Amino acid sequence: MFGCLVAGRLVQTVAQQVAEDKFVFDLADYESINHVVVFMLGTIPFPEGMGGSVYFCYPDENGGSSVAAAGLCHKRKAKCHLQNFRPKICGDDNSCMMILAFIGTLCCVKFPFNSPPK
Repeated sequence: MFGCLVAGRLVQTVAQQVAEDKFVFDLADYESINHVVVFMLGTIPFPEGMGGSVYFCYPDENGGSSVAAAGLCHKRKAKCHLQNFRPKICGDDNSCMMILAFIGTLCCVKFPFNSPPK
């Protein structure tokens, strides 16, 4: 359903499905990432009235996770991207960033768009 493109890397087209409505891409060496695009593959279209919200999750300075809203995907807008992405450097022990994609009704994925659904 989703693909992920990081500048200078091969396209990822296989997301880990962690729930019926949740997908995850793991991106190693996130400190070197400055442009990410998440897009619809077109193999499985969204049903009418459905869409997706996309978030970037990366380690924070305290050993937890920081989440940044990236955008929405739906039938009229099949991609979202984040440019000049520079998360806070948080040590050498955890250098993997995740892209989280959640699927739901358009009213649910649009509002509120500040934190991912549980």
